Amino acid sequence: MILSAEAAYGQAVEWVKAGQLEMAGAYFRQAAEKDPQSIKYCFDHGVWAEKTGRLPEAEMAFRQVLRLQSFHLGAAVNLTGLLLQVRRVSEALDVLMSLPKDILQSSHKLLNNLGLALLQSGNVEQANDCFEQAWNMQPLDQDIGISVCQGLMMAGRFTEAAQHAKQLGQRHLQSAKVQKACAKLFQELDFAAEARQCWQAALALNPDDPELRRGLAGVAAGVDQLLIGRRVLLRPFCSGRADFIRAAFNNRDFTKRLGRTWSAPGDLAALQAQIENAAKVPLPKRSTLEWVLEDVTTQAPLGVVVLTDIVWSGSRAEFTLGLLNPGKSLSGVALEAALLCLDLAFNQLHLRKLIAYVYGDNPKALQNVQALGFTQEGFLKDQIFDEADGNWLSLHYTAMLESEFRSNKRLSVLSQHLLGRDITLPQN
Repeated sequence: MILSAEAAYGQAVEWVKAGQLEMAGAYFRQAAEKDPQSIKYCFDHGVWAEKTGRLPEAEMAFRQVLRLQSFHLGAAVNLTGLLLQVRRVSEALDVLMSLPKDILQSSHKLLNNLGLALLQSGNVEQANDCFEQAWNMQPLDQDIGISVCQGLMMAGRFTEAAQHAKQLGQRHLQSAKVQKACAKLFQELDFAAEARQCWQAALALNPDDPELRRGLAGVAAGVDQLLIGRRVLLRPFCSGRADFIRAAFNNRDFTKRLGRTWSAPGDLAALQAQIENAAKVPLPKRSTLEWVLEDVTTQAPLGVVVLTDIVWSGSRAEFTLGLLNPGKSLSGVALEAALLCLDLAFNQLHLRKLIAYVYGDNPKALQNVQALGFTQEGFLKDQIFDEADGNWLSLHYTAMLESEFRSNKRLSVLSQHLLGRDITLPQN
């Protein structure tokens, strides 16, 4: 149905009020096409397009508004913000510098955008002048506060940047955006405790954001340290344990239970170098974390615990635990080792999901992981070909969500008994 510009615009507004942004689009377009000289119709069309991710369409609409009224504040703010978002910095600067000076100086949002454009162009001193002006005009604006932090960091004024970030974070405790920005700044400054606090605050406000979980994992305290229980400890792979690791991975009985597709290390020196190089990789870039399971008293190696296929963007990893002596039951040292790994996975790495694959011919292992709280989500028939034995293997796909971990009463009781603390409780 073809409507007048006014009627189409009215219909678009009604859809927006109803929360149906996608339905509003056709009517915003129709109104702007019917009356391309209407600043109101063109601007609101641009706002709608930007909110729904149609950035080229939004850009065209805002440019049309500026052709009709070169000093239109809203269009200038939105257009330059959009151009900065897609890193078209020089174009954003062209738009900003074409505005009348009194208009530019009157808007904290335009000054902030100008500062960001200058900062990205390498004009740090001029950028900070813009941020300071904008901050003086509107000290409660969180975007400007974040810009001030960024400008101070780029200028090498690290102490001021940290002080400002601390004040900004305290002022905007309910803003995940601010807490995340402050966390990144503190992390860059190697202020691990402050970064951790901000990441935790941001995650509490937006618990489904994988980026926040990944950021918090990046300041985890115990990943490269010993994980110590009452009877066992988990030692991160190190060159000093290369002999044991090499022997374990070349033990067919061991890998048959743990990982039949794992490659067996050959040269000891090469394995030591591989372990040392892996330890230097920043945590958020690692896809594997590995520990030697040891007796806490004698430090005799007993087995291996690994988190593999870590997907930080999806907040998940695959959990595997194996003992060289299969006679050790889950009620013994393996259970304590599993609890230490679950504690690290959910409380320090802040994963949302752990996965455990169990070979179809290993019912005891399936029973063990289910006793921990993993639930079977699928069965993959003839999924892997075992070249050593010349047969196909099926896999049980089991998993544990963080929410299931937190509500697991058995893990709560066991961890208090075996580790002296309740690992199912969120850690500060």
